[in-house]
Amino acid sequence: MASSVSLPEIPQRATSQVWRGVAVLLTLALLSLSLGCGTYYDDKVEPERLWVHYFNDWHGRLEPFQRPGSDRSVGGAARLFTLVQARRAAALADGADHLLIIAGDILQGTPLSTVFRGEPDFELLRRMSVDAMSLGNHEFDFGQPNLASRIAQANFPILAANVFGPDGEVLTAGSTVIELPETRRKVAILGLVTADVPITTHRRNVEGLTFQDPVEAAARELPALVESTDFVIVLSHCGLAVDRRLAKLPGVDLVVGGHDQQLVEPVLDGAPIVQAGEWGEHLGEARLERLYSGQVRLVENEYLPVDERVPADPEVQEFVAHYRSLLGEELKEQVAVARVRLEGEREAVRVRETNLADLVVDAMRETTGVDIALLNGGAIRASIEEGPITLENVLEVLPFDNRLQSTVLTGRQLRQLLERSFGLLEEGGDMGGFLQVSGLRAEVRAGELVRVEIAGEPLNPTREYRVATTDFLALGGDGYQSLVEHTWVDSGYTLSDSLTQRLRELGEVSIEVDGRLQRHPG
Repeated sequence: MASSVSLPEIPQRATSQVWRGVAVLLTLALLSLSLGCGTYYDDKVEPERLWVHYFNDWHGRLEPFQRPGSDRSVGGAARLFTLVQARRAAALADGADHLLIIAGDILQGTPLSTVFRGEPDFELLRRMSVDAMSLGNHEFDFGQPNLASRIAQANFPILAANVFGPDGEVLTAGSTVIELPETRRKVAILGLVTADVPITTHRRNVEGLTFQDPVEAAARELPALVESTDFVIVLSHCGLAVDRRLAKLPGVDLVVGGHDQQLVEPVLDGAPIVQAGEWGEHLGEARLERLYSGQVRLVENEYLPVDERVPADPEVQEFVAHYRSLLGEELKEQVAVARVRLEGEREAVRVRETNLADLVVDAMRETTGVDIALLNGGAIRASIEEGPITLENVLEVLPFDNRLQSTVLTGRQLRQLLERSFGLLEEGGDMGGFLQVSGLRAEVRAGELVRVEIAGEPLNPTREYRVATTDFLALGGDGYQSLVEHTWVDSGYTLSDSLTQRLRELGEVSIEVDGRLQRHPG
């Protein structure tokens, strides 16, 4: 991204004087280079400033929420809207250009998002004047027709350079170039999504699509973007491990990431990498400078809290209240009472047994009448606090429209599934495929599966057992490809139907973990 300088026209009569001056300037320039002063002009010209505002993994959090164990109200669309407007004004007052970009996963996670298939979320983004967004894996959760509707609804580019349709063409735009209004400089934004979408969403949602390795896609697209623009930003919903590889590609000035749902202090390993947590609790602000030499550097990065100190925008607040009213009173129906807190946080259900996970898989087993039920921990998306349990709570816990299916597996096949499940914990990374179980007990020591019991008896490798799971796992979701080989029978129940029915039967819930999954370091 080299700069060019236009030289003024030189009158013919001044040629000799000019050449003498040029000789002097060349001598000085060579002297400065010999002294290691290659950025001679950097302190003579005001750098061009660009403020990049960003967030990721919104997951339908249109309304403020409280973290477990905290009485602070955080997040919410109306507050976020106010903060974005205020930071734009601050950038303009500082003489800087500004952008608002999103690193994927707007959809899925609350009833407001699930029931309306992301319509209110994207209307909010349209009003917020987003400049660009990358696809996230959860943008596919309601199928390709719904994704096409959300892309059409947006008045901004939604990017994924590594997703291709049946015709071999990109599913949506791979990149966009934005001309900054203050400096007229051009910013290239390249969008990428994690390549494992086919195993993290239902297979029917990605039928006919091909997902390329994001680093390969970026390496293909970047040279042309670097050549023709002044800033290059990679907008990645791929996770930090992939982002580290992207940051090392030539010409990248900033990687704005998502998918890990973490606050990432800038990683300076190649281009800087940032990520703003989840659920709109923070707005990221990365301040870039482009020096006269063409070098782009990150001057500062902040994560600005979206909390009670930020006033809610009244129009956005009214907009959210309207969609809340459309949900209807049926979601407020009480189906049971929780006498204990039911734990469903991501960091719990993806690594160990919890009482809520036990409740869900027990309900699956009872609904289908099988010997064993299995569920990926990533299917459970929220906890239930002590007190009344409503239909809305059920949808918050189980927002995916998964159906229960059953088949027959041998003891040997079951053991292989459990070994893979526990093996995910040893490998690290995303453990959404860690299996919660009902109807069996398993124990691991030092990474080895040492005990599996079903109905109090040791697992028989040759015996056949009736097993229920969701259609997501039955179709190879979360990498369980061996399940695709089996013939599955649909129960007619969704996962949320199963839990709702079980809660109605119980009336009161005081379940505790019973030690069905045990893992010891040695």
